[in-house]
Amino acid sequence: MNEVMFKQQKMIRWLAFVLFGVLALLGHGKAYAAPTCNSPIPSSFTFAVPTGSYGIPRDVPVGTVLTPWTAWQSSATSLWACDYQSGVYIGAALKALIGGKSVKVIGVTTGVGSSFPAYPTGVPGVGLIVQTTTNVGNGGTVSRVQPLYSSWQAPLSQIWYADGPGFTAGFSMKFAFVKTGPMTSGTTMPFGAFASGGVDNAPPANPVGIVSVNLTGVATFNVLACTTPDVLVDLGTQRDTLFTGVGSTSPAVSFNIKLNSCPAGMNTVQYSIAPTTTVVDSSQSVVALDASSNATGVGVQLLNSDGVTALPLSSNLLFSSYSGATGGDYAIPLKARYYQTGSSVGAGRANTSMVFTMTYL
Repeated sequence: MNEVMFKQQKMIRWLAFVLFGVLALLGHGKAYAAPTCNSPIPSSFTFAVPTGSYGIPRDVPVGTVLTPWTAWQSSATSLWACDYQSGVYIGAALKALIGGKSVKVIGVTTGVGSSFPAYPTGVPGVGLIVQTTTNVGNGGTVSRVQPLYSSWQAPLSQIWYADGPGFTAGFSMKFAFVKTGPMTSGTTMPFGAFASGGVDNAPPANPVGIVSVNLTGVATFNVLACTTPDVLVDLGTQRDTLFTGVGSTSPAVSFNIKLNSCPAGMNTVQYSIAPTTTVVDSSQSVVALDASSNATGVGVQLLNSDGVTALPLSSNLLFSSYSGATGGDYAIPLKARYYQTGSSVGAGRANTSMVFTMTYL
């Protein structure tokens, strides 16, 4: 029996994630006297991260935002009341902490003019990103949305500023989840408490007016992909009289690559087939026999279902039969045959193998 093996490529990667908290700071004076601010009122808030269940195609690019952003969640404009000399810049700086240490997983551009660090969630390949801005009372303006920082930073003149002896301010946050690497299905961990506060000078000055922000909610992510079993193709025992010269072939044998239990919700399904042996003729998709073989003068040709057209090797090909609305079970019909590559053919075992790779977007 002569076999052509098509094996699914499988990779396992492990990523470690930990819990985190956040600090936010307020205040930076140029060359002027530092502002003084009241103790925050109130001293804690509860904000929510995106919740629910989300189906994510396995191969969406790293950096893809996986959930809608939450609405802005606000501490209003009266959290802090500060006094300072005219001309002093005051703004919010924020810091993410895990066990008291800064953590940054990956920078993700979200289309609002900043690169937002993503923080671990307990689900491999999924991070939490945060946008922040300041809520200004009397005497100030907001100039741009800020990321949640992984170290004490406050480019305050770029965030908001005020002129005058009195100032009130707060902050707002919103949250989304983002892909940071190869994903595994799972539910995010509870996030514990964030905290925010004020500084009496440029970072890394000591924070004042610490405020806790408790995050609630978890999200479940389901990685969408079909089940794709290995395929064994029996090309049969062929008489050497079939081969009359280079390019002559044995009869084509039909086989299917099965795509089972495909979920709904994926945009596209692609596949590629790559040889594990030398390509003898790329235009005809002919590959060499493997090391277990002792036949000579032949290779194996891979064909589309028409049995005539060579299937391009190592190329991403669209599987157009997939329905994103329904999902289901599918098959990719193909054919294979022996193909004479030498001036003469010698009898013996004639095996080879290829790897098929599915891509889900």
